[in-house]
Amino acid sequence: MRSEPGCRSTSSARFYVLLKCIEPTGMANLVGLALKEQEQRRLLKRASTDLWWLATEVCERTLLSPEFHRPMMDDMDFKRKRRAAGKYLKNEGEMWGRDYYKTTVREVQAVQDFLIDPATTATWWHAIEDKAKDAVSNVGRYFQENAFIRRLRPEMMPAKQDKRWNSGTGFKFAACKGRDPSMRGYGAGSESTGGHSHYGFLDDIIGLNDIEDSLMPKKKRWYGQTVRNVVRTGIGVIRMTGTHWDVAD
Repeated sequence: MRSEPGCRSTSSARFYVLLKCIEPTGMANLVGLALKEQEQRRLLKRASTDLWWLATEVCERTLLSPEFHRPMMDDMDFKRKRRAAGKYLKNEGEMWGRDYYKTTVREVQAVQDFLIDPATTATWWHAIEDKAKDAVSNVGRYFQENAFIRRLRPEMMPAKQDKRWNSGTGFKFAACKGRDPSMRGYGAGSESTGGHSHYGFLDDIIGLNDIEDSLMPKKKRWYGQTVRNVVRTGIGVIRMTGTHWDVAD
């Protein structure tokens, strides 16, 4: 096949001839599709690397503070980047004040995890089991109700009206293989060793009763026997977030 003038290779010549055979309207559609996919990839990359932007602009968590939350969330992005580059950085821990929206930030971080890899798995623990399930449900709702997120990776999104998909026991994306759900929630201290997760979220796992009733040794054993067993050895990441009980702490 002879190349058209200005073409440098057989493949580029074929592409040039293909474009010449496309009707003007077809060409416009083709270019529009390419630009749409390019923009989608750009936005997905930003959502995967800019937690602050994902939380405030996409998930519309408008009560987060640029003075406090943004530097903390930038640090979370930095840790993810280092881990992706092969730097050893096993687990993460944060101690924030009460009403500092730490659960909100961790929920959006879980959304980011699934946008990066729809096949990933996560378990959420809280001292109060209903709050753990609420957090999991909140994460799932982003994928069913947030139109912007649904456009970032449409191939992974569940049906909007499927109420069974985001139940109290968790949810599961099609890309997640095996019997384990993509995400599930448990009360801190409960036995949940039947599955494994890439991420473990420990959200205020110490309750007042643990301190007043001298139950800390029991909670420590639970961490070693359950959390460390559920979060995959070698590749798993534990993200702990706690609250100071006293302002003076």
